[in-house]
Amino acid sequence: MEYSETHDYDVAVVGSGTAGLVAGLRAAELGHSVAVLEKAPEERQGGHTRFSESFRVPSVGTDLEEYGYEFAVDDYTEEDFYDDIMHQTSGKADEALTTTLVENAGDTVEWLTAAGVDWQMEPLAVGYTAARTWFDGEEYVETLTAAAEDAGADFWFETQAAALHRAPTGEIDGIGARTPDGQVEFDVDAVILAAGDYGSNDEKRVRYYGPGYDEMNVLGSRYNTGEALMMAESAGANLVGQWGGAHMALIDAASPDVEGGANRVDGYQYGVILNDDGERFVDEGEDARAHTYAKFGRKIFEQPNHVATSFSTRRPTTWCGRPVRPTRFGPTTSRNCSRKSAVATPKPEPRRFERSTARVTPTSSNRTCWTATTRTAWRSKSRTGRFR
Repeated sequence: MEYSETHDYDVAVVGSGTAGLVAGLRAAELGHSVAVLEKAPEERQGGHTRFSESFRVPSVGTDLEEYGYEFAVDDYTEEDFYDDIMHQTSGKADEALTTTLVENAGDTVEWLTAAGVDWQMEPLAVGYTAARTWFDGEEYVETLTAAAEDAGADFWFETQAAALHRAPTGEIDGIGARTPDGQVEFDVDAVILAAGDYGSNDEKRVRYYGPGYDEMNVLGSRYNTGEALMMAESAGANLVGQWGGAHMALIDAASPDVEGGANRVDGYQYGVILNDDGERFVDEGEDARAHTYAKFGRKIFEQPNHVATSFSTRRPTTWCGRPVRPTRFGPTTSRNCSRKSAVATPKPEPRRFERSTARVTPTSSNRTCWTATTRTAWRSKSRTGRFR
């Protein structure tokens, strides 16, 4: 391969979502010359982090008071965090990696705060049992990018990593990349791959999730398509992990095919969820919302038309202190408090039920946002869960 340019750095970081941003920032803080390679244009950088909203963190032992922040759940421990991960993965999570995560989460959030990240500490919806910090995804990406650049890191946008180079002794000593101006080479001492997601790749979703998953909506970035994984495999890397697993959150049924942003559906645990055949297929209240919203996503996608409808017996007039607006689609860029929206219905009606139709996404979820209308309920429920 012939390259039009060659650049020398100590470290190359592939990807500029939260993993790449923190890796690039920390490497620069430690005095290394750093190149962060991002295949998206600058205005769309950040991967799924750009569409994310929250980090789970053990509040016990994490001190943010000097920055004026207090956790809404102040008794969440590292042990709680570890147990939650193991419970949600049926014990399949890697114990060593999980331990590393939970033991370093608090220090990492403190470090991010010192780097300038602005948190919102008030929960966006009811049902949280774990301590969290909330943030605006775009602002988070911009803040850490600026911090990394201030520390000396260089960002290369529209630069897609294409090939890892190996020295005769086997070490990775460089990386080739494609840019709008041609092929570029980076000679480095180390490469950090921080672009492992393939959730936005239709073909890979079908390969690893199963037939039909190319029809799934993607909440996050269109650029997370898995080339970095294939590049690593070509260089001899041993790819491990749960290939068929994903974070499949419930989202607004009217979401666009990709990059829908703030449209997660919450509140379903207070009603019943039916598929298009009128069948109930989950136990909506089996656990706290925080423990089921991603779990139920796959189950909804496997229903007819990949949608489900949530019914509750009372339609709210306010949500997060704001009036419910008579529009079908909720906001997609709300920052501090998301709202339900509802279609007004004429009176009089007998017993009325809320309806919220949800699709599912394989990526990180964002703000709470319902579409809702009202509909006369079925009069009785059979033992099989079918309403009639």
